[in-house]
Formats: sequence, C-alpha cells, structure tokens
Amino acid sequence: MKKRIIVAVTFVFLALVLAVPAILSVKKYADAKAASQLVSPFEPYDMVHVLLYGYDRDTVSGRIMLYARDGSLIANVERSWNADALMLEYAEVSFDQQNYCFPYRICTNTSGRNRGLRLASYFLDDKECLLCGQRTGQNIKRQYYAIALYASARLLPFFYSQRSIHTVSLSVCTPGTEYEIRFLQDGSASIMPVAR
Repeated sequence: MKKRIIVAVTFVFLALVLAVPAILSVKKYADAKAASQLVSPFEPYDMVHVLLYGYDRDTVSGRIMLYARDGSLIANVERSWNADALMLEYAEVSFDQQNYCFPYRICTNTSGRNRGLRLASYFLDDKECLLCGQRTGQNIKRQYYAIALYASARLLPFFYSQRSIHTVSLSVCTPGTEYEIRFLQDGSASIMPVAR
C-alpha cells in the first residue's frame, strides 16, 4: 500500500514537472501566432551594431548596441569575453510565411551549447518590445513582445521546428570599425560597416 502511494505521488509530481513547461510553451506559441495576425515583420533596419575594440590573447572586447526602428539606442552592452571570436545568434520564427527575426544572444567560440549573453532582456520590458521605437503604440509593442518572447524562449523540442537560431560570425569585424547587422525578410542577415 505504501509503495503504491509513493509511486502515485511520484507519477503526479513528474507529470506536473513535464506539464508546466509544455503548457507555458503552448501559451507562448498561441500568443505569438495570434500577434502575428496583427503585425507584420519589421522592415530590415540596422537593429544591431557591433564595435570590437580588439583581441588580446584569449580575450575579445567590444560593444554591442541594440537600436529601435526609429533609430533610438535602447541598449549598449560593453564588455570583454574570454574567447578568440564572437558570434551573434538571432532567432527567426515564421508564421504564415512571414519571418520575424530578433537578436537572441552573443556567444563565443568557446562557450558551450546554449550558453552566452541572452539579449531579450535588453529589448523586452514591461510586456513591450522596445525595438518598435518610442512613437509606436502600446498595443503594437505588446504584439511584437509576444512574438519576440516566443522567439527568445527556452522551448520544448516539439517547438524547435517553429523557430530557427541563426549565427552571424563577428570575426569579419575589424577592430575599431562599427558594423551594423540587419535581419532581412527572407530570414538571413547582412553585416556591413556603418556608413558615416
């Protein structure tokens, strides 16, 4: 009798542990899918800027800047990484053949799988997507928030087919030169020096 109770409690506990992440993932997907019916993907713009200061043995130092559509700076991350090279990962989610791309994380050639500086906390705030810019209405910012939250979430494997993580190598960046990264409508990215 005691064994049955222990088995039953263990089963219920495991079911809850597995059910909660599944329910949260389904909710994020449903919210993002509904939001995609109301807003189109961003037109390509220079969302991310990168300025590498230099390399020193096994260290790369630089600055990552995130910009809103209206050109306002929303985040400025300046630091050093213990690595030989940096990469920018961006998340792409597709709904009804429309691609929504968002900065995902900065990682290094030495960081392990699923490691790096996650960027969503710099542009998702108070249930709004700051990438929209200051002149965008709150409702639109909330729709993009739902899509970006889903794009940047830790998902169960079932949802991996709904999202792609792409990598842009920052090894093409010359130290001292600022570069802009644009996420294009087809889900690809371009990197080029900032025109001054």
